[in-house]
Amino acid sequence: MDLKKHLIELCADNSLEIPESAKTSEIGICTHIINTKSVNIQNEHGETALFWGAYYNNVTVCQNLIESDANVNLQANDGNAPLHCAAQEGCTDICNILHIAGSDVNVQNKVGRVCL
Repeated sequence: MDLKKHLIELCADNSLEIPESAKTSEIGICTHIINTKSVNIQNEHGETALFWGAYYNNVTVCQNLIESDANVNLQANDGNAPLHCAAQEGCTDICNILHIAGSDVNVQNKVGRVCL
């Protein structure tokens, strides 16, 4: 699965209808999420748009969501925060963006891992 599909799924899980014109790109879907004040919606696993942007190393999506008040410390059901995901995937630019935005580098997931 790719970022666009995850964002579409996230919106569907939250009954957030995406206009056809926004479905053409990750940025379009992200903009729709921002415009509907839905930056912190979570899927059934607790993952957010910022979580998926971090996982797929999409700097633009992450910056746009953070600038629109996405919670950088919101944890998924497994305890992972966006910073865990970015660190695990080796996305150093995203790690820096999240750190500057106030991500807690000491937050633990359910198995006790921190982001350091």
